[in-house]
This record gives sequence, structure tokens and C-alpha cells, in this order.
Amino acid sequence: MKKEVAIIGGGIVGLCSAYYLSKAGISVVVLERGKIADEASYNNMGGLWPNIMSRPDITKPFADLSLSLYEEMATKEGFRFEFRRNGVLEVLSEGADEGEKQIQERRAKGYNVKFLNPSEIEKIEPNISKNFVGGIFCPKDANASSFLLAKELYAYLTKKGVSIIEGAEVLDFQVESDRIVEIETSKGSFSAKFVVNTAGPWSPFIGDLLGISIPVQPAKGYMRETGPVEKLINAAITNSNVVVTQRPAGQIRMGGVVEFAGFDRTFDKVKKQVVLDATSSILPALERFSIADERTGFRPHTPDGLPIIGYSKQVSNMIIATGHFRRGFELASGTGKVVAELICDGKTFADVEFASPKRFGL
Repeated sequence: MKKEVAIIGGGIVGLCSAYYLSKAGISVVVLERGKIADEASYNNMGGLWPNIMSRPDITKPFADLSLSLYEEMATKEGFRFEFRRNGVLEVLSEGADEGEKQIQERRAKGYNVKFLNPSEIEKIEPNISKNFVGGIFCPKDANASSFLLAKELYAYLTKKGVSIIEGAEVLDFQVESDRIVEIETSKGSFSAKFVVNTAGPWSPFIGDLLGISIPVQPAKGYMRETGPVEKLINAAITNSNVVVTQRPAGQIRMGGVVEFAGFDRTFDKVKKQVVLDATSSILPALERFSIADERTGFRPHTPDGLPIIGYSKQVSNMIIATGHFRRGFELASGTGKVVAELICDGKTFADVEFASPKRFGL
């Protein structure tokens, strides 16, 4: 099959890349080794949080761009993926004075954040623990479902004639000079003018087939979710280690913990209890609800915790778009836009120098 662009990886980053390429009139095939959006794109907590304090300043403009693109998908395209600007609250067990000081510094840099004292927290989130000395609230940040967006994108893309092939594991490449000319997969061979590696934690395997060492390793996270229950929280709530969020239909999703254990999918009982204990310390009512779903997921982690987005210097027609770690969903729309611009225009209008492959010699 001949297409202009072959995207390897059908998670939310790959699908967003296909979306913006399709809107630009580019023919695309998406090659997914398993099922579409069945890994971290399903298991994540749905946070679209450009203003949260723990993020590096250099990524904020890109996160702002991504959030605006998601809002366009919800409002202009009519995609239904639980998009809502209900904010995120980072609760503090100590360090209230330092938190207020940091907020002033961040506000001067354009962050939309404010400090809440315990009584102010209780007014907006009366059901969470009363043991916090304060909180950092980002009222304009959003939450959504990347899995539901993936379903919307799948329907949109297939209607537009984009080929999305599940079970297509990449086995080898044919390379001439410094260009990929053919991709051999378990579902046949494909050729394209450009190749995009959005394989997430599996992106190093794609690199290995090309003699490129992509410094990404899988970071396992844990997700647990209740069935629908009464409305208990409004914003997503985090203590910087775990997150609790309630979906519009009432399910409470909790997640966190990072474990570097290769691709071992074991749902460790100790880690499971850690997630429940930590999230229950934020929302005590969690202890009385049964768990309806629980999964592990692998996030692509780079040595500096920042994504890799840009052309490979070793393979001139391949763009690498991976390494987003916990921010795959948050930055996927912006990444997809950048990928499309690089292919269509040869450059991008977004500042993604922080994500340059050059820093790893790629």
C-alpha cells in the first residue's frame, strides 16, 4: 500500500498526527501493533493541565496550544470525549507559605493559578479530606477522555479514507541511502514518503530496526476506576503523586505510581494498595466503593522527562514523536499539529526546541 505518510503507533499521539495530516489533505496509513488506543491512551487520568505548578516552564506554551486544540475538537468538530474545563487542584500537606510564594512567581509568567486556604478548598471540594494546609488551583485547566477521543478520531479518519490497521507489527524496514522506502509488517508491506514513529514505549524497537538508539523506556502506571457513584468531586485532584478525578457519568478514576519494570503487566498487589491508600487520603469516600476496572499501562519515559519531537538526522524521512511520559494525552494534539506542519511546510510554528531529537543525538 502506497501512502504519503505512514504512522507507526495508533495511540492518541499517532491518531492526532493522522487527524491533522488528513485535514491538510495528506493520505495516511496508521499501523498499530495491537489495538487502537489500548495502552496508555486508555489508562491515563485525562489531565489537560498546562498551568499545574510541577511542570517545567519551557513546556507551558506547547501545553497551552494543545489545550486550545482540544477545545476546538470539542466545539468545532463536535467530538464527544468528556472535555470539560473543570480545573485541577493540587492539595498540600505542608508548605503553604512556600506554595503561595511559588504561585506569585508563576502568575508573573502567565500561569492561571491561585492559592486556596483550607476553608476555600472546602467550599469547592467539600468531600475531600480536611487534612490539607492549602491547595494550588488551576481553574482553567481541563479534563477529558483520551480513549473516547480516540474512538471519535477513528470514526472521523476512517470516514475520510485514512487506513487504520490493527495487528500490524513492524518487522523490518527497507532503507535506501538514508530514507525508508518500505515498511514490512505482520499485515503486509507499506511504502510512504514520510514515516512517523509514534510507538510510545515501543518506539525504541522501531529505532533498533533502523540502527537508531531511541532513549525511551516503559514506565508502568496503575489505574483503578469505580462504577458510577454520586457526585463527590468537581475538579481533578492531585497531591503530585496520585490523581483522583470523577467522570461525567460518575465513575471515579484514580491513578499514579511509576514503576520501571520493563513490559511486565503484573498488577502488583502492594502497588494497588498504595494507589488506593494514597487516593483515599485525598477522597476518604473511596474506601466504600468497589472497583469496576483496573489496568496497568506503559508510558514512554526519556532521561530528562521531556518528549522527543522532530526529524531524525539518521533517517531523513522519519519524524520521531514519542517520550511524552505522563503527558501523552495532554500534549498529543499539539504534537499531531507539529508533525503535520513539519511534513506539509518543512517547519513548525510551535516552539518545540525543548523536545528536539538533537539533544540525544538523534
